[in-house]
Parts: sequence; C-alpha cells; structure tokens
Amino acid sequence: MTEGQFGSVLAAQALYGLLQFLVDNGPGFYGARLAGGGALDEPARGSIVRMRLQLAVPAIAASLLVGAVGGSISFVATAPFAAALVLWALFSYWEPYGRGRTGPFSTYLVLRSCIPAGLAALFLASGSRFPIFLAGVAECSAIAFVVVGFRLQAAKDLRLAVRAQRGPWRSAIAIGLPTVVSQVGLASGTVFLNMAGSRLSAAAMAVGMRLLTGTYGLAGVFATSLFPSLVREGRMPAQAHERRNVVLSLAMLFVLTWTVSAVLFSRASLIVHVFLNRTDAEAEAAAILSVSTAAAFGYLLVLSVILIARHHEQDAVIPYLSGTALTLVSSIAVVATQLDNDARFMAGALAAGSLLSAFLLSRKTAALARDIRWPLLWGLLNAYLSIAAGLTAVLFPQTRTALSLGALAAVVAVTAATLSHRRGFERD
Repeated sequence: MTEGQFGSVLAAQALYGLLQFLVDNGPGFYGARLAGGGALDEPARGSIVRMRLQLAVPAIAASLLVGAVGGSISFVATAPFAAALVLWALFSYWEPYGRGRTGPFSTYLVLRSCIPAGLAALFLASGSRFPIFLAGVAECSAIAFVVVGFRLQAAKDLRLAVRAQRGPWRSAIAIGLPTVVSQVGLASGTVFLNMAGSRLSAAAMAVGMRLLTGTYGLAGVFATSLFPSLVREGRMPAQAHERRNVVLSLAMLFVLTWTVSAVLFSRASLIVHVFLNRTDAEAEAAAILSVSTAAAFGYLLVLSVILIARHHEQDAVIPYLSGTALTLVSSIAVVATQLDNDARFMAGALAAGSLLSAFLLSRKTAALARDIRWPLLWGLLNAYLSIAAGLTAVLFPQTRTALSLGALAAVVAVTAATLSHRRGFERD
C-alpha cells in the first residue's frame, strides 16, 4: 500500500478496536462474571447476546459514517470491519473466559495478527499491491475460524438472542463504560488525523498506537488472568493468594513494558522504517511516546479487573472520563491549530490523559483494597516513570542509549526479585 492507504487502514483498525469495546466490554464482562459464579443459564446467555447485537447496530452505523467522512479510500478500508462487528457480537468467548478457559480468546488474538501479516507477506513476495479492504476481511476470517474451531455455537446464540428478554443494561453499561471511554482516547488521535486529511501523520500515529496496543494487549494477559479467581472468591479486600497474583501481574507488566521500551529507545528509526518505509523525528517520537504509555494502560486494566470482579465498576467511571476528556480536548486542539509534528502532540495528549486516569483510579482502588495499596502505588510509579523516560527520549535523543541500558537493568532487577518472591509465595 501507499503510506496514505496504510494510514487509512490503520485508522479503520483503530476505529474498529474502539467499537469492539462498545459492543463487547460491558455485556462480555457481565456474562463472564455470571459464568465464573456459576449463574449463567440459557435465558441469561440469550439476553447477553441480544445486548451485543443491539450495540452492534449503532457501532456499524458509526463505522460507516466515519469511514465515509474520511473519503473513498477510508470508506473502502472501513466497510469490511463493519461486517466484522456482527461476527464479534456473536463471538461468545466470554463464557469460557469467565470459567478460566482462555483458549478461544487467546487464539483469536493470535489469528487477528497472523492472518493479515501472512497475507501481507504473500502480496509482498508476489510484488502485488495489498487491497485496502483485505485487512477487514482478515478480521472476519479470524473470528470465524475461532467460532468454528472451538464450536462456540454462534447460530444457537443467535436463536437465543431472538427469543431473549431485555438484557441487564444498567449493569452492562456500568461495567463497560470506563473501558469504552478509555478506547475513545486511544483511537482519537489516529481517527482525528485521518478525518482531517493528514494521512501521513495518521500513519505515523497509527504505528505508535499499534506498538502500544500490541504491548498493552500482551500486558492484558496478566491482568485479565486475575479475573476468574477474583470472581470465584467474591471478596474485597483481596485474600493472600489474590494479593500475590496482583503483585506478580504488576511485576510482569513492568518487565514487559520496559523491555519493549528499551528496544524502541535503541532502535526507534529501524522499527519505524519497517512499518512506514521511512523514518523521521515525528514518527519516532510518536512511537516512543505511545509505547511508554503502555505501562499506564496496563495498570488501568489491572485496577479495572479488580473493581469489576468485586462489583465496584462504578468507581472507575470518573477517573476514565477525566483522563479521556483531557486527551480529547488536547487532540482537538492539535487538529484545530494544525501543529507541525501532529502525531507527536497526539501521543503526548494520550500520555497526559492516561496518567490522569491512572492517578485517580489508583486512589479509588487503594481506598477499597488497603491491603494492596503498596503494590498499587508501585504500579502507579512505574506508569509515571515509563512516560517520563519516553518524554526524555523524545526531547533529548542523545539519552536514548543510556535510557535503553537503564531500562534493561531495571528489567533484570525486577525479574530477579519477582522470581525470588514467587518462590517465597510457593513455600508459603
């Protein structure tokens, strides 16, 4: 693809990622909580699927509208993702996930990355252009393969949804609203730049966002693994083994995010060139700042999982709204003032919003779970240090090598401490 086409495809993916959370997060976590507690029956299952399908209708309309505003190339890139939203609504990974079986969702995460990458490699080898609609078709294929491979009975779920009673909208909205709001902030920079016609800046921002969401997605494995046991225990504050799992999840988040940052600090130009076939200060800065924000988003996910499992999801609403409002206002200001290096400032807006959300949510969670307030404080400090390191690397490029070495040294130290504590936990 040309770089402008690539920017439109990545913007379509960013918008789809936001709309996925709109369709899924509230009903999905609500259903997973029921499944984990052994309270999920067929009427409840049908109501949950019905809610997901109802949410898919405005999501599809929004997808097509935003794609059309961006022009014909943007619309062609976006349209197949609208079809994927229907399949996503019928993808009932949330039931086995709530019961501690993550196979369907993990397989989907692998396929949604490997299928488009494999197709791109085939077109590259043949010297042909990658059709811009094919990324959305690949997403549809990933969902379909998992539904069929794991026999998730999407047709049965559709029949249940047709006959189902009205779903538990209040509970689903309370669960889903914070994460949906957060995803608005994540997608805003790329989508705004693409709608404004700044496709090169949109591509630069989108590359940073793909690196961020990839790192954040891996970090999410550690965070969401807490959910089934927290649901089954049903207690707040956390018990001893739950405190151990929170500590280990935060430690693994630190190790993962700082390892990725260390690589990017030392090889930013090479990594950006691989994605964009060019490199410049704007794209490198956007990538570095975006990846440095992964620690904050991973931390927010850990806190959200704890609160949702404990039926305190309403406490996450104000922190998420505040941080996303800051990101949106800053992003709109970047577009309105037509600043140079738009992607760099967009990444900075995202970082500022994520830090505000992390600070406010850590206070809420620590007040509810005082027995884990010190691990939570350590996680918040990690988020702030990560973004401070990214900002330093952008403002003072000559420090990147030293920052990379320092990050790797911190990873080794935390890994050693984590292994030592884990052995102590096991002996206990």
